[in-house]
Amino acid sequence: MSIFSRRGFMKGLTVLSSGSFLGVFGFSRSGRAQGANSRVITLSDGQAWKGPNWTNSDLDQTVIKSMIVRGLKQLTGQADAVAALATLIPLISDPAQRYGIKVNCVNSDLPSHPAVVAATVELLVEAGARADNIIVYDRNDHELAACGYQINSGPGCKYYGTNHDGVGLHHDWVNLTNGSVNFSSILTDRIDHIINIPVLKNHTMAGVTLALKNHFGSIGQPEALHGAANDCSPGIAELNAQDQIRNKTRLLIIDALFGNYKTGLYGKPDFAPMSLIVASDPVAADTIGQQLINARRAREDLAAIDAKHIKEAAQLGVGQNDLSNIEHKTIEINPVIEKPKPWKNSGCATAGSAGKVTGLAIATAGVLALKRKN
Repeated sequence: MSIFSRRGFMKGLTVLSSGSFLGVFGFSRSGRAQGANSRVITLSDGQAWKGPNWTNSDLDQTVIKSMIVRGLKQLTGQADAVAALATLIPLISDPAQRYGIKVNCVNSDLPSHPAVVAATVELLVEAGARADNIIVYDRNDHELAACGYQINSGPGCKYYGTNHDGVGLHHDWVNLTNGSVNFSSILTDRIDHIINIPVLKNHTMAGVTLALKNHFGSIGQPEALHGAANDCSPGIAELNAQDQIRNKTRLLIIDALFGNYKTGLYGKPDFAPMSLIVASDPVAADTIGQQLINARRAREDLAAIDAKHIKEAAQLGVGQNDLSNIEHKTIEINPVIEKPKPWKNSGCATAGSAGKVTGLAIATAGVLALKRKN
Protein backbone atom coordinates (compact mmCIF):
# COMPACT_ATOMS: atom_id res chain seq x y z
CA MET A 1 0.00 0.00 0.00
CA SER A 2 1.41 3.36 -0.95
CA ILE A 3 0.86 6.43 1.18
CA PHE A 4 0.57 10.11 0.45
CA SER A 5 0.48 13.02 2.88
CA ARG A 6 -2.57 14.21 4.74
CA ARG A 7 -2.07 17.64 3.17
CA GLY A 8 -2.06 16.11 -0.28
CA PHE A 9 -5.16 14.08 0.51
CA MET A 10 -7.11 17.00 1.91
CA LYS A 11 -6.17 19.09 -1.10
CA GLY A 12 -7.44 16.39 -3.40
CA LEU A 13 -10.59 15.55 -1.47
CA THR A 14 -13.63 16.60 -3.45
CA VAL A 15 -16.94 17.01 -1.73
CA LEU A 16 -19.59 18.45 -4.00
CA SER A 17 -22.67 20.19 -2.74
CA SER A 18 -26.00 18.40 -2.55
CA GLY A 19 -27.52 21.02 -4.83
CA SER A 20 -27.69 20.86 -8.61
CA PHE A 21 -25.75 18.01 -10.20
CA LEU A 22 -24.40 18.58 -13.69
CA GLY A 23 -23.50 15.96 -16.22
CA VAL A 24 -25.39 13.91 -18.77
CA PHE A 25 -24.69 10.20 -19.01
CA GLY A 26 -25.49 7.68 -21.66
CA PHE A 27 -25.72 4.01 -20.78
CA SER A 28 -24.76 1.09 -22.96
CA ARG A 29 -26.99 -1.90 -23.53
CA SER A 30 -25.31 -3.47 -20.51
CA GLY A 31 -26.19 -0.47 -18.37
CA ARG A 32 -22.58 0.66 -17.82
CA ALA A 33 -22.10 4.43 -17.98
CA GLN A 34 -20.58 5.66 -21.24
CA GLY A 35 -18.45 8.73 -21.85
CA ALA A 36 -15.55 10.44 -20.14
CA ASN A 37 -17.11 10.77 -16.70
CA SER A 38 -18.48 8.34 -14.16
CA ARG A 39 -21.21 9.26 -11.73
CA VAL A 40 -21.18 8.28 -8.06
CA ILE A 41 -23.89 9.07 -5.52
CA THR A 42 -23.20 8.98 -1.78
CA LEU A 43 -26.21 9.17 0.52
CA SER A 44 -26.32 9.28 4.31
CA ASP A 45 -29.32 9.08 6.61
CA GLY A 46 -29.14 8.83 10.39
CA GLN A 47 -32.71 7.53 10.41
CA ALA A 48 -31.42 4.24 8.97
CA TRP A 49 -29.94 3.52 12.43
CA LYS A 50 -32.98 2.73 14.55
CA GLY A 51 -31.47 0.60 17.33
CA PRO A 52 -28.85 1.20 20.02
CA ASN A 53 -26.25 -1.24 18.71
CA TRP A 54 -24.08 -1.76 15.62
CA THR A 55 -25.76 -4.73 13.93
CA ASN A 56 -28.15 -5.48 11.10
CA SER A 57 -31.05 -5.69 13.54
CA ASP A 58 -30.42 -2.04 14.43
CA LEU A 59 -30.99 -0.91 10.85
CA ASP A 60 -34.25 0.27 9.29
CA GLN A 61 -34.80 -1.54 5.99
CA THR A 62 -37.54 0.88 4.88
CA VAL A 63 -35.21 3.86 5.23
CA ILE A 64 -32.42 1.96 3.50
CA LYS A 65 -34.69 1.12 0.58
CA SER A 66 -35.60 4.79 0.21
CA MET A 67 -31.88 5.65 0.19
CA ILE A 68 -31.24 3.15 -2.61
CA VAL A 69 -34.21 4.48 -4.59
CA ARG A 70 -32.94 8.03 -4.30
CA GLY A 71 -29.45 6.91 -5.26
CA LEU A 72 -30.69 5.07 -8.34
CA LYS A 73 -32.70 8.08 -9.48
CA GLN A 74 -29.74 10.41 -9.06
CA LEU A 75 -27.38 7.95 -10.75
CA THR A 76 -29.49 7.60 -13.89
CA GLY A 77 -31.52 10.81 -13.99
CA GLN A 78 -34.75 8.79 -14.06
CA ALA A 79 -37.93 9.68 -12.19
CA ASP A 80 -38.35 6.40 -10.33
CA ALA A 81 -36.46 3.27 -9.34
CA VAL A 82 -38.14 1.05 -11.96
CA ALA A 83 -37.02 3.32 -14.78
CA ALA A 84 -33.59 3.70 -13.19
CA LEU A 85 -33.04 -0.06 -13.02
CA ALA A 86 -34.29 -0.42 -16.59
CA THR A 87 -31.61 2.09 -17.60
CA LEU A 88 -28.90 0.14 -15.80
CA ILE A 89 -30.27 -3.27 -16.83
CA PRO A 90 -32.16 -2.79 -20.11
CA LEU A 91 -33.25 -6.44 -20.16
CA ILE A 92 -34.75 -6.39 -16.67
CA SER A 93 -38.27 -6.86 -18.06
CA ASP A 94 -37.18 -10.18 -19.61
CA PRO A 95 -38.21 -12.89 -17.12
CA ALA A 96 -35.39 -15.16 -18.30
CA GLN A 97 -32.65 -12.81 -17.06
CA ARG A 98 -30.64 -14.00 -14.06
CA TYR A 99 -29.06 -11.87 -11.34
CA GLY A 100 -26.24 -12.39 -8.89
CA ILE A 101 -25.87 -10.18 -5.83
CA LYS A 102 -22.28 -10.50 -4.62
CA VAL A 103 -22.12 -9.85 -0.89
CA ASN A 104 -19.18 -9.87 1.52
CA CYS A 105 -19.60 -12.15 4.52
CA VAL A 106 -16.01 -12.81 5.57
CA ASN A 107 -16.60 -10.83 8.80
CA SER A 108 -19.86 -11.52 10.63
CA ASP A 109 -19.35 -8.34 12.69
CA LEU A 110 -19.28 -6.23 9.53
CA PRO A 111 -20.94 -7.94 6.55
CA SER A 112 -22.99 -6.73 3.64
CA HIS A 113 -26.08 -6.16 5.75
CA PRO A 114 -29.14 -8.29 5.00
CA ALA A 115 -31.29 -5.14 5.26
CA VAL A 116 -29.43 -3.61 2.29
CA VAL A 117 -29.61 -6.82 0.28
CA ALA A 118 -33.31 -7.41 1.01
CA ALA A 119 -34.14 -3.85 -0.08
CA THR A 120 -32.17 -4.39 -3.29
CA VAL A 121 -33.95 -7.67 -4.01
CA GLU A 122 -37.33 -5.96 -3.51
CA LEU A 123 -36.40 -3.22 -5.99
CA LEU A 124 -35.22 -5.71 -8.60
CA VAL A 125 -38.47 -7.65 -8.35
CA GLU A 126 -40.53 -4.46 -8.53
CA ALA A 127 -38.64 -3.57 -11.72
CA GLY A 128 -39.45 -6.88 -13.39
CA ALA A 129 -36.88 -9.41 -12.22
CA ARG A 130 -38.12 -12.81 -11.06
CA ALA A 131 -37.19 -13.64 -7.48
CA ASP A 132 -36.45 -17.21 -8.58
CA ASN A 133 -33.72 -15.82 -10.83
CA ILE A 134 -31.84 -13.90 -8.13
CA ILE A 135 -28.88 -15.48 -6.31
CA VAL A 136 -27.29 -13.78 -3.31
CA TYR A 137 -23.87 -15.39 -3.09
CA ASP A 138 -20.44 -15.44 -1.52
CA ARG A 139 -17.69 -18.01 -0.94
CA ASN A 140 -19.54 -20.46 1.26
CA ASP A 141 -22.81 -21.24 2.99
CA HIS A 142 -21.34 -21.07 6.48
CA GLU A 143 -20.26 -17.44 6.18
CA LEU A 144 -23.57 -16.40 4.64
CA ALA A 145 -25.50 -18.07 7.45
CA ALA A 146 -23.25 -16.50 10.11
CA CYS A 147 -24.14 -13.07 8.71
CA GLY A 148 -27.89 -13.60 8.92
CA TYR A 149 -28.73 -15.03 5.49
CA GLN A 150 -30.94 -18.10 5.37
CA ILE A 151 -29.46 -20.62 2.92
CA ASN A 152 -31.96 -21.38 0.17
CA SER A 153 -31.56 -23.09 -3.18
CA GLY A 154 -35.30 -23.69 -3.64
CA PRO A 155 -38.13 -21.41 -4.77
CA GLY A 156 -37.76 -17.66 -4.42
CA CYS A 157 -34.59 -15.65 -4.07
CA LYS A 158 -31.60 -17.95 -3.63
CA TYR A 159 -28.96 -17.58 -0.91
CA TYR A 160 -25.95 -19.87 -1.15
CA GLY A 161 -22.19 -20.02 -1.57
CA THR A 162 -19.88 -21.55 -4.14
CA ASN A 163 -19.37 -24.53 -1.82
CA HIS A 164 -23.12 -25.32 -1.86
CA ASP A 165 -23.98 -28.82 -2.98
CA GLY A 166 -24.04 -29.00 -6.77
CA VAL A 167 -22.39 -25.61 -7.33
CA GLY A 168 -18.58 -25.47 -7.06
CA LEU A 169 -15.98 -23.83 -9.28
CA HIS A 170 -15.99 -23.64 -13.06
CA HIS A 171 -13.53 -26.03 -14.67
CA ASP A 172 -11.74 -23.43 -16.81
CA TRP A 173 -8.62 -21.84 -15.36
CA VAL A 174 -8.06 -18.11 -15.74
CA ASN A 175 -4.37 -17.29 -16.01
CA LEU A 176 -3.32 -13.98 -14.43
CA THR A 177 0.09 -12.48 -13.70
CA ASN A 178 0.49 -13.93 -10.22
CA GLY A 179 -1.35 -17.20 -10.64
CA SER A 180 -4.31 -19.10 -12.04
CA VAL A 181 -7.82 -19.11 -10.58
CA ASN A 182 -11.22 -20.69 -11.17
CA PHE A 183 -14.35 -18.57 -11.13
CA SER A 184 -17.36 -19.64 -9.12
CA SER A 185 -19.80 -21.41 -11.42
CA ILE A 186 -22.43 -19.05 -9.99
CA LEU A 187 -20.66 -16.26 -11.82
CA THR A 188 -19.96 -18.14 -15.04
CA ASP A 189 -23.07 -20.30 -15.47
CA ARG A 190 -25.94 -19.08 -13.31
CA ILE A 191 -26.18 -15.29 -13.70
CA ASP A 192 -26.32 -12.69 -16.47
CA HIS A 193 -26.03 -9.55 -14.34
CA ILE A 194 -23.98 -8.67 -11.23
CA ILE A 195 -25.07 -6.32 -8.46
CA ASN A 196 -22.02 -5.89 -6.24
CA ILE A 197 -22.73 -5.00 -2.59
CA PRO A 198 -19.42 -4.84 -0.70
CA VAL A 199 -18.65 -3.31 2.70
CA LEU A 200 -16.61 -0.20 3.55
CA LYS A 201 -13.37 -1.53 5.08
CA ASN A 202 -9.66 -0.87 5.15
CA HIS A 203 -7.34 -3.80 4.52
CA THR A 204 -3.79 -4.42 5.72
CA MET A 205 -2.68 -5.89 2.40
CA ALA A 206 -4.74 -4.22 -0.32
CA GLY A 207 -5.30 -0.89 1.45
CA VAL A 208 -9.07 -1.04 1.11
CA THR A 209 -11.51 -3.85 0.41
CA LEU A 210 -14.50 -2.48 -1.47
CA ALA A 211 -16.18 -3.36 -4.79
CA LEU A 212 -13.10 -4.49 -6.71
CA LYS A 213 -11.64 -6.73 -4.02
CA ASN A 214 -15.07 -8.16 -3.23
CA HIS A 215 -14.63 -10.49 -6.22
CA PHE A 216 -11.93 -12.39 -4.38
CA GLY A 217 -15.06 -14.12 -3.08
CA SER A 218 -16.02 -15.02 -6.67
CA ILE A 219 -12.97 -17.25 -7.18
CA GLY A 220 -11.57 -20.33 -5.49
CA GLN A 221 -7.94 -19.33 -5.03
CA PRO A 222 -7.74 -15.70 -3.82
CA GLU A 223 -4.40 -16.38 -2.12
CA ALA A 224 -2.88 -16.95 -5.59
CA LEU A 225 -3.41 -13.25 -6.31
CA HIS A 226 -1.80 -11.77 -3.19
CA GLY A 227 1.22 -10.73 -5.27
CA ALA A 228 4.95 -10.49 -4.65
CA ALA A 229 4.55 -7.43 -2.42
CA ASN A 230 1.54 -8.97 -0.63
CA ASP A 231 -0.61 -6.05 -1.78
CA CYS A 232 -2.93 -7.99 -4.12
CA SER A 233 -1.32 -6.26 -7.10
CA PRO A 234 -1.97 -6.67 -9.95
CA GLY A 235 -4.41 -9.47 -9.12
CA ILE A 236 -7.45 -7.46 -8.07
CA ALA A 237 -7.31 -5.23 -11.13
CA GLU A 238 -6.69 -8.10 -13.56
CA LEU A 239 -9.52 -10.12 -12.03
CA ASN A 240 -12.02 -7.29 -12.48
CA ALA A 241 -10.87 -6.80 -16.08
CA GLN A 242 -12.02 -10.33 -16.96
CA ASP A 243 -15.14 -10.51 -19.14
CA GLN A 244 -16.93 -12.73 -16.62
CA ILE A 245 -16.99 -9.79 -14.19
CA ARG A 246 -16.55 -6.70 -16.31
CA ASN A 247 -19.24 -7.48 -18.87
CA LYS A 248 -21.84 -8.50 -16.29
CA THR A 249 -21.46 -5.73 -13.70
CA ARG A 250 -24.48 -3.42 -13.65
CA LEU A 251 -24.69 -1.79 -10.23
CA LEU A 252 -22.49 -1.20 -7.20
CA ILE A 253 -23.88 -0.36 -3.75
CA ILE A 254 -21.11 0.00 -1.19
CA ASP A 255 -22.61 -0.70 2.21
CA ALA A 256 -21.08 2.07 4.31
CA LEU A 257 -23.71 2.06 7.03
CA PHE A 258 -21.01 0.83 9.37
CA GLY A 259 -17.39 0.59 8.34
CA ASN A 260 -13.75 0.19 9.25
CA TYR A 261 -11.10 2.82 8.73
CA LYS A 262 -8.34 1.16 10.78
CA THR A 263 -9.46 -2.17 12.30
CA GLY A 264 -9.31 -3.99 8.98
CA LEU A 265 -10.87 -7.02 7.37
CA TYR A 266 -11.91 -8.90 10.51
CA GLY A 267 -12.34 -6.00 12.95
CA LYS A 268 -15.55 -4.79 14.49
CA PRO A 269 -16.91 -1.63 12.87
CA ASP A 270 -15.05 1.42 14.10
CA PHE A 271 -17.20 4.17 12.57
CA ALA A 272 -20.73 4.60 11.32
CA PRO A 273 -21.13 6.82 8.25
CA MET A 274 -24.71 5.51 7.75
CA SER A 275 -24.00 5.90 4.05
CA LEU A 276 -24.54 4.05 0.80
CA ILE A 277 -22.36 4.64 -2.26
CA VAL A 278 -24.26 3.97 -5.50
CA ALA A 279 -22.55 3.70 -8.90
CA SER A 280 -22.24 1.66 -12.07
CA ASP A 281 -18.44 2.06 -12.27
CA PRO A 282 -16.60 -0.09 -9.69
CA VAL A 283 -13.36 1.91 -9.91
CA ALA A 284 -15.14 5.22 -9.35
CA ALA A 285 -17.14 3.68 -6.50
CA ASP A 286 -13.96 2.44 -4.81
CA THR A 287 -12.26 5.81 -5.33
CA ILE A 288 -15.06 7.53 -3.44
CA GLY A 289 -15.19 4.77 -0.81
CA GLN A 290 -11.47 5.19 -0.20
CA GLN A 291 -12.04 8.94 0.21
CA LEU A 292 -14.64 8.27 2.89
CA ILE A 293 -12.20 6.04 4.78
CA ASN A 294 -9.37 8.54 4.41
CA ALA A 295 -11.46 11.46 5.59
CA ARG A 296 -12.10 9.59 8.83
CA ARG A 297 -8.43 8.61 9.12
CA ALA A 298 -7.39 12.25 8.68
CA ARG A 299 -9.31 13.16 11.83
CA GLU A 300 -6.82 11.02 13.78
CA ASP A 301 -3.77 12.08 11.75
CA LEU A 302 -3.53 8.59 10.26
CA ALA A 303 -1.78 8.29 6.91
CA ALA A 304 -4.12 8.30 3.96
CA ILE A 305 -4.53 5.05 2.03
CA ASP A 306 -3.78 5.01 -1.68
CA ALA A 307 -4.76 1.50 -2.79
CA LYS A 308 -2.65 0.43 -5.73
CA HIS A 309 -5.31 -1.82 -7.22
CA ILE A 310 -7.74 1.06 -7.78
CA LYS A 311 -5.24 2.86 -10.01
CA GLU A 312 -4.33 -0.38 -11.79
CA ALA A 313 -7.99 -1.14 -12.52
CA ALA A 314 -8.35 2.31 -14.06
CA GLN A 315 -5.27 1.70 -16.20
CA LEU A 316 -6.86 -1.53 -17.45
CA GLY A 317 -9.99 0.39 -18.46
CA VAL A 318 -12.27 -1.07 -15.81
CA GLY A 319 -13.39 2.40 -14.73
CA GLN A 320 -12.40 5.91 -13.66
CA ASN A 321 -10.23 6.84 -10.68
CA ASP A 322 -9.38 10.41 -11.69
CA LEU A 323 -11.53 12.72 -9.57
CA SER A 324 -11.76 15.15 -12.47
CA ASN A 325 -13.61 12.40 -14.37
CA ILE A 326 -15.92 11.45 -11.51
CA GLU A 327 -19.10 13.41 -10.90
CA HIS A 328 -19.72 12.80 -7.22
CA LYS A 329 -22.91 13.96 -5.60
CA THR A 330 -23.37 13.75 -1.85
CA ILE A 331 -26.81 13.77 -0.27
CA GLU A 332 -27.22 14.04 3.49
CA ILE A 333 -30.84 13.18 4.19
CA ASN A 334 -30.66 13.28 7.98
CA PRO A 335 -27.62 13.87 10.23
CA VAL A 336 -25.87 10.88 11.74
CA ILE A 337 -25.34 10.62 15.49
CA GLU A 338 -22.68 8.00 16.16
CA LYS A 339 -23.81 5.84 19.07
CA PRO A 340 -21.57 4.29 21.76
CA LYS A 341 -20.01 0.97 20.83
CA PRO A 342 -21.17 -1.90 23.06
CA TRP A 343 -17.78 -3.62 23.04
CA LYS A 344 -14.26 -2.90 24.16
CA ASN A 345 -11.93 -2.73 21.20
CA SER A 346 -8.49 -1.21 21.44
CA GLY A 347 -8.54 -0.57 17.72
CA CYS A 348 -11.72 1.50 17.84
CA ALA A 349 -12.59 4.88 19.24
CA THR A 350 -13.96 4.70 22.78
CA ALA A 351 -17.64 5.05 23.51
CA GLY A 352 -16.92 8.34 25.20
CA SER A 353 -15.75 9.79 21.91
CA ALA A 354 -19.08 9.17 20.23
CA GLY A 355 -20.77 12.29 18.98
CA LYS A 356 -22.37 13.92 16.01
CA VAL A 357 -20.78 13.13 12.68
CA THR A 358 -22.02 13.87 9.20
CA GLY A 359 -21.39 10.73 7.22
CA LEU A 360 -20.76 12.70 4.02
CA ALA A 361 -18.64 15.42 5.45
CA ILE A 362 -16.16 12.81 6.71
CA ALA A 363 -16.94 11.96 3.20
CA THR A 364 -7.20 -14.13 3.11
CA ALA A 365 -9.08 -15.80 4.94
CA GLY A 366 -7.50 -19.27 4.63
CA VAL A 367 -7.83 -21.31 1.50
CA LEU A 368 -11.34 -22.66 1.05
CA ALA A 369 -11.87 -26.21 -0.05
CA LEU A 370 -14.30 -25.47 -2.88
CA LYS A 371 -15.42 -28.21 -5.20
CA ARG A 372 -14.46 -27.70 -8.80
CA LYS A 373 -17.31 -28.13 -11.25
CA ASN A 374 -16.65 -30.79 -13.87
